[in-house]
Amino acid sequence: MISKFQKNFSVVKASRLWWLMLITTSILVLAFGASLIYFMVKRWVFSDYWGHLDLYTLFNQYGKIIYPPLYYWTYDLLDKVLWYKFDYLLSTILILSFSIFFKYLLTFRYILNPKGNYSFFTYLIPLGLLLFFPIYLFDFEGEYQYLGKFTSSIWHNCTSTFVWPLCILLFYFTIRWIRNDGNKHYFLLWILGVLICLAKPSFLFAYIPSLPIILLVQRAEKKKLLNALALVFGLLLLIFGAKLMVYNFGNMDAVIVPGAEKNKVIIDFFGVWNHYLENPFLDVLSSFAFLFYVLLVYWKFLVTSVEFRFSLLLTLVGLAVFFVLAESGYRYADMNFYWQVPLTLYILYMVILKIIIDEMVLHPGNSTEKIKLKILGILFLAHVASGIHYIVNYLMSGYYF
Repeated sequence: MISKFQKNFSVVKASRLWWLMLITTSILVLAFGASLIYFMVKRWVFSDYWGHLDLYTLFNQYGKIIYPPLYYWTYDLLDKVLWYKFDYLLSTILILSFSIFFKYLLTFRYILNPKGNYSFFTYLIPLGLLLFFPIYLFDFEGEYQYLGKFTSSIWHNCTSTFVWPLCILLFYFTIRWIRNDGNKHYFLLWILGVLICLAKPSFLFAYIPSLPIILLVQRAEKKKLLNALALVFGLLLLIFGAKLMVYNFGNMDAVIVPGAEKNKVIIDFFGVWNHYLENPFLDVLSSFAFLFYVLLVYWKFLVTSVEFRFSLLLTLVGLAVFFVLAESGYRYADMNFYWQVPLTLYILYMVILKIIIDEMVLHPGNSTEKIKLKILGILFLAHVASGIHYIVNYLMSGYYF
């Protein structure tokens, strides 16, 4: 009776601490996000906010719909009900800061169980993931800290910030659907897929090929595979429609950059990456030091999880898309086939951290396992410290690259 009481008391205590840490860190994230977005819209640091606003204004002047439209429609609609309307400043701050906030809430809830008996520092891991960045190389660092590398956090790109929570939700409910064949989850996949396509379809470039593959790997039943193919086909039609809007019916290249070559999708192996690449070995190593160590040490343990398999597959497909596809014309250097890489990498790291915390941190095992965990912790902290360094440099210099 006493042990049962102690166990229940321990669960209640853990739950209260979970909520306390969630609320406290979420307030910090919201304050940070709102401040950062404010700096962006005030032009104190560089972002693509004003570029998107200029494009939206231009498309409206010519009576055309900018695509994908959801980000623009959202801050335009919110602006209509707000009292402060200078260049959508308040509506943008609210939308993007709450996007960062919801991204963090989803991350915290996914990684940490409300009933888990965690240490104080474990509660800070979701916050660390938000700051996770390629390791800073000091004297070996080139001109770019961001460009040419592969990061799971991006701050200057408004549409990526906006779509991030939707991508996490799509991954989460896809896993739920794979494990439990519920019509509710399948319906949510359609809704989220359509919203992502209307907001920023980059994540779907990785999701569409990966979904049927993971079902085949999992040896899913025929009905589920057919439903997945129906979803994939529907999303492909939406993306094809988006392509027509961007490159044909809604094309404004001649107005945006008079005399410029018309943009189109091309195959260009490693072309865009090579455009910014400084040192292949160091750029890859600094980007994936944590991931390489995890795959080397914990592969046999992680690969049994469908979440890990799917997130790793998403990341590999996302990287393949970036390495193969590009845009010709003046948008070549914009890396518009790169954005799925941070989105998928973030989800992969989120999954890895959840599994390792559940199995290794709470049950560390022998001394060898504890040493492995300490090395992993050091690498994680190195990535997080580099992310803090990047943000400080971004705020001080104003430049994101």
